[in-house]
Amino acid sequence: MKEPTKRIVALHYKVCHEEPDAYADAAPLSYETPDLRVEIKDKKARFELKSEYDAVGTARRVVDDFIRKWKFFLSIERGSTRFSLRFERPELIYLESTPGVVHLSAHITAGTPTARASLRVVPTQYPPAPPDILITPDVETMGHRYVGYRQGKEPLPSMAYFVATYLEYIVDRDSRKQHGNRQQAVVNKYAIAREVLQTIRDLSSKAGGTYARKAVGVRRELTSNETEFLKEAIKRIIVRVAEKEHDRDKELDQIRLSGLPPLT
Repeated sequence: MKEPTKRIVALHYKVCHEEPDAYADAAPLSYETPDLRVEIKDKKARFELKSEYDAVGTARRVVDDFIRKWKFFLSIERGSTRFSLRFERPELIYLESTPGVVHLSAHITAGTPTARASLRVVPTQYPPAPPDILITPDVETMGHRYVGYRQGKEPLPSMAYFVATYLEYIVDRDSRKQHGNRQQAVVNKYAIAREVLQTIRDLSSKAGGTYARKAVGVRRELTSNETEFLKEAIKRIIVRVAEKEHDRDKELDQIRLSGLPPLT
C-alpha cells in the first residue's frame, strides 16, 4: 500500500517570557504576511503556511525568517528583547492514496530541534507585527550600533553620527561613484528630509557633554528633547533602510522634522 503524502499546514510555537505570569491576560493577536497567517492566543502561536511544504525543516526556514524580522524590529523599537518563541510541533495533513480521502493530524516530529528567537515586549501584550523589511548586512550594522547605544555600550552622539554618515557610504558604494552631494543622494534614495539628516549631524557634533563626539560639544549637554529626537530619528532611519531594501521601487512617505519629536 502506498504511503500517504505528508503536507505541512502550520507550525506551532509556545510564547515564553522570563516572568511566568506574562501575557496571562493578553488579547489574541492575528495578522498576515505574504507567506504566513499568524495567530497568537493563550501563549500559543500558530504560523499557518500559505504555500505547500512536505518537510518541517523547509517550513521552519519560512517561519524563522519572519521571526528574525520580528526580533530585529522589536530590538530597534525597544533596545533589547526578552520575549521568545519555542517551537513545539508541526500541524500536518496526510493525503491518503485513496482519491478524495484526507486525514488531518497534528503531529509532533521526534527529534525536531527547538528554536528560540529573543524578542523584547511589554509582558501584558503580544508584540505587533513587523513592517515589510529586509535585513541586509547594512541594516544589521546600523541596528547593532543603535541597540548598543540603548544597552549603554556607546554614547548617543557617536552612534547617531555613524548612522547618518553610513547612509552616505551606502549610496556611494552602491552607485560605484562619488556623489557631488552625498546627503542629497541619501534624501533621494531613502526619502529622508535633508533637514532631518543635517539636524542629526549638528546635534551629534555640537552637543553631548562628557560623551560629545567632538570637543566643541563638551560644553553643552543634549537636552531631553534633543535626546528623544535623535533616538527616534535614528530608529526611523534604520527601519526605513530595511523597508527600502525589501522593495526598492516602493514610494515611501518622507521622514520629516514635523513627524519626529519636537526639539523645543
